[in-house]
Amino acid sequence: MAPVELLALDEDQILQICFFLTPGDAVRAQRSSKAGSLAQAAASQRLWAAHASRVFGLCGETSCCGPCGEHGEHPGQAEDWQSAFSLWEAAAREVGLPAAEVTVAQGLLPGARWIAVWRQMRRWLGKHFPEVDRTLRPPVDPSVVAELEEMGFGPVAPAVVGCWLVFDGQDAAVDSLADELEMPLRSEDADWSHGLFGGYAAYDHEVSTILLPLKAALRLTLLLQDRIPALKTSHPTKLAFACSFNFSKILLVDVTDGSVFAWTRRPTPLIEPACPASDAESADGLLRWVEEYARRLYSDIYKPISLRSELAPVNRGICLFPMSGPDLSVCVTRGVEVAACCVYMPEHPQGWTYSITFRLVASPEERGFKTCQLQARHWEISEGDAEPEHVRGEGVIGFFPILTDGGWILNKESDPHQQYAGPHRLMQEAFRYQSCSGRRAGMRGTFGGSLTFVPGTIRSPTGSPFEVRMEPFGLFIPEFVF
Repeated sequence: MAPVELLALDEDQILQICFFLTPGDAVRAQRSSKAGSLAQAAASQRLWAAHASRVFGLCGETSCCGPCGEHGEHPGQAEDWQSAFSLWEAAAREVGLPAAEVTVAQGLLPGARWIAVWRQMRRWLGKHFPEVDRTLRPPVDPSVVAELEEMGFGPVAPAVVGCWLVFDGQDAAVDSLADELEMPLRSEDADWSHGLFGGYAAYDHEVSTILLPLKAALRLTLLLQDRIPALKTSHPTKLAFACSFNFSKILLVDVTDGSVFAWTRRPTPLIEPACPASDAESADGLLRWVEEYARRLYSDIYKPISLRSELAPVNRGICLFPMSGPDLSVCVTRGVEVAACCVYMPEHPQGWTYSITFRLVASPEERGFKTCQLQARHWEISEGDAEPEHVRGEGVIGFFPILTDGGWILNKESDPHQQYAGPHRLMQEAFRYQSCSGRRAGMRGTFGGSLTFVPGTIRSPTGSPFEVRMEPFGLFIPEFVF
């Protein structure tokens, strides 16, 4: 339409024409139009609010902001809908999504919240764990979503499929079923700990949870349904979206309403909730589950360390034992700090794995000793009004760590069963170990107690033994299970 013809149209008519423009066309119209009315319409709030709604799912006055909540009159903040759109488009490009025009044309619309949380995750991974960042795959092909619905998993809620519309899972290796899932087969000496959603280890139980590519998720779910008929009959729309490398832990999402569950590996209940329920319309359970996980990464509740301390520095992964926050108990007695916490394991008969860390704080003069060695433990496990269970024993799972400034001493006295490989040496880190606690009748309780330390070493004491308190931590089923 020529500029002279545009002059014959009123403002609303020109705006209706602009609604057919892509966001890129609207920007070009603002820059090149010789007709002021067209440029004005291409910059209108109504037009850019419509683009923001169509491309990113933003709507309402409170949504006129950027991915970090930018809103207002300060530099770099979203002052209007076009500014907000630009901020979201930049965030989409940061996570590797195509331009808005391509995204709309292909029907790949993950939504603003998925873009925001994936940008958070990628920034954290890039800084703290680039090995995991490199495993993230490009967005899923829409044909896989169609296949999912054709197989009876549907209709798939947009808030669920949005996860794979940013990254289609991980290129991560598994111990078995590699051909069936079209995933790499893990070699015997390869790290198993690069699951995006973290892990833990206790004895021979090792978990590191991978976000599955959508096609692999579908195929794993069909295999499970074949082997566990109750999963298909009672939970036909549950998709196994994440699992550990060895399939000991599997997480499922209801693709129709977004609810997240963990497989218990027991006949009843077959699955347990892993996220608070969504309201019927939002179907955002999986999204809230990932958002909460990202929040814990940024809050330093979860950090990357070796998931098996005795194998450090290999098997480095995102550790799900809290390292800060209200679920971590910390207590210092005579310069010995004891930090303890647990992780609920829906897939394990014991129910919880707990982690306990010992280290020296303060100075030798303040403590009254340079080193001290663990001699014995006394655990007190309580549940409701029942009589506490008392567990006493020597050391902890075969260790008698000798604590010193800056770490602990590895030798035959501290590790008599040679659970650590390599020569005797100063371990320049806190002593940390994991074990398991049995399920309680009400699945809620506390775990505390005390430890006996000897100044110097047990063989060469420099003072009398003393008790160190371990502040109780809670044994419970959390709202969010990772």
